[in-house]
Amino acid sequence: MKHVPPRQHLASNSRLTNQVRCRISVSKMQHSSHTFVLHGKYTKITMHGIYHDVYIDASPEHIFDAVTSETGLNSWWTDACRVERRAGGKYYFHFEPDYDWYAEVVEWSTSQHVVWCFTQADSDWTGTKLSFDIVNTDRGSLLRMEHTGWRTLNDHFRHTSYCWAQYLRKLQKYLTSA
Repeated sequence: MKHVPPRQHLASNSRLTNQVRCRISVSKMQHSSHTFVLHGKYTKITMHGIYHDVYIDASPEHIFDAVTSETGLNSWWTDACRVERRAGGKYYFHFEPDYDWYAEVVEWSTSQHVVWCFTQADSDWTGTKLSFDIVNTDRGSLLRMEHTGWRTLNDHFRHTSYCWAQYLRKLQKYLTSA
């Protein structure tokens, strides 16, 4: 199964300076179960999720801009994108040839919260939800990322969890190096 590989420069030594307060959590894999009625029978479906927390020394507005705007997303995740920054808006994510993915904004609260539902991507990502929440804490701004709705705990799920940790480190570096 093909997946967008981690960017080459992410594998380089990217030590953080002592001036940057940061914590990237170990991936947390959680499960949720939902019961549906299919063909007159109750069916339990277990969904899986990827969860990461990152403290970033930046304002909530700057963090939100980095995870929702074209300039921000292109600096740490996508090669190119088009965005409609509003509830109901459409997002187009381009990573490399054959990786043109689409999502719809299902929740939006400026400078605090966004949730996308992937409407066209590879088979594992289609239907999943990606959310970013920004929380002010006594330690600074906390970015909480959740990628939920995974149907299986396959190799792609595990690889994606690893990639999210790498991309969030790149996001943090982008926001704190300016």
